[in-house]
This record gives sequence, structure tokens and C-alpha cells, in this order.
Amino acid sequence: MVIFLFSTSVVLATGSVTEKIMNDSTSAIESETAVLDQMFNQPQLKEKYKQQLVDVFKLFSESEGSYEQLEESLLGLTVPTEYKDLHFSLVSAINSLNQNLERLKEAYGWLAANLSLFIANNF
Repeated sequence: MVIFLFSTSVVLATGSVTEKIMNDSTSAIESETAVLDQMFNQPQLKEKYKQQLVDVFKLFSESEGSYEQLEESLLGLTVPTEYKDLHFSLVSAINSLNQNLERLKEAYGWLAANLSLFIANNF
């Protein structure tokens, strides 16, 4: 009886381990497939990114959106490997500009409306 219970528990444990290994393997294969797919689609991804980036800035300049909205739109883009540094620099610059403008608006309330108008007309 003891041998039967022991062998049953070994079989069940082996089944659980096998299932986990299979799930992990499937997940790893899916991840590798996504990476390979992205590597081979870099030229299309680059063109799509360029167009989406232009569209984001165009929409921002036409709609007088906030810098937070601009930053969120930029963070929503899929970035090709070649443009990762550019993208990071753009998002960092927008974030820094927004923080600095907010500090100026807080420190010099009388300047807030003029800063907003200047930015809307020039960016």
C-alpha cells in the first residue's frame, strides 16, 4: 500500500513538473518568435515609426495638447532598434521641458499665460 501511494505521488509530481516545463518552453518559444519577427520586420517598423512620430507631433501642434499627452503618445509607439536612442532622447526632452515650464509657471504666475501662448505658437 505504501509503495502504491509513493508511486502515485511520484507520477503526479512528475506530471506537474512536465506540464510546467512544457508551459515554460512554449512561453520561451513565443517570446523568441516575437523577437525574431521584430528583427526581420525592422525596415517596415522603421517606416511605420517615422510616420507615427510625425503624426504625433503634428497632432500635438494642431490640438494644443498638453506635454503629458505628447509624452504618453510617444510612449505608446513601437520603436525600432535603430531609433531607441532617439526615442529616449525625445521622451526625456519633453519630460524635462514640461517639468521646467511647470516650475516657471509656479514661480512666476504672471508669466504662465504668455509661456503657454509662446509654446503653442512655436512648438
